[in-house]
Amino acid sequence: MRDITKDLKQRIAELDIEIKQIKQELDPLMNRRNGLQMELEAEGKRWQSQKGITANKLTSLPIENTNTLAPAEYLLNKINDTEGKNLPMLKMEADKDKYDFGKAAPGRAIHQSLVSLAKKGLAEKRDNLWYKKLVTN
Repeated sequence: MRDITKDLKQRIAELDIEIKQIKQELDPLMNRRNGLQMELEAEGKRWQSQKGITANKLTSLPIENTNTLAPAEYLLNKINDTEGKNLPMLKMEADKDKYDFGKAAPGRAIHQSLVSLAKKGLAEKRDNLWYKKLVTN
């Protein structure tokens, strides 16, 4: 018989390294999930308070009080179909407007909202700039 304690300690150390790597991969996913969860909650509240708004109407919302708009709606008011804006530009405008993203990091919330708008066909990214897509009925 031989002593396997050294082998067991080595396996435990290897597993600890693997666990650490998985945690590093999990943290950004959890952050993304939390951001999406906050966006979902905001979207639910917005739809409860503004029943009847359709995606086509989102492109012409007024911007008197920007903090009552969900991030996606706010961003649709900030981009247009002819002059693109990048993420830092949109973040500066949100800072200037004092838009409150709640607990979400502004840059991350803006990015996730833009990606969501693109998936819905309301925005598009060209040459690292974001543009509003023209919506037709």
